[in-house]
Amino acid sequence: MLDLVRERDVADAVMPRLAAEGVLVVSFGPRRLRQVTRLDVHRADIERAADSIVRVLA
Repeated sequence: MLDLVRERDVADAVMPRLAAEGVLVVSFGPRRLRQVTRLDVHRADIERAADSIVRVLA
């Protein structure tokens, strides 16, 4: 789970920006996002997703 704590960061605004980076998440409320992986996701994939999340939320 990823909790969005800044006032400007709401799920409906953040989700499309993450999707544009190739990171798909599911909203679990207006300020919470859920991310899951599949069995074929590797560490490098997770690191790229984390970098994208940091970039989008910067």
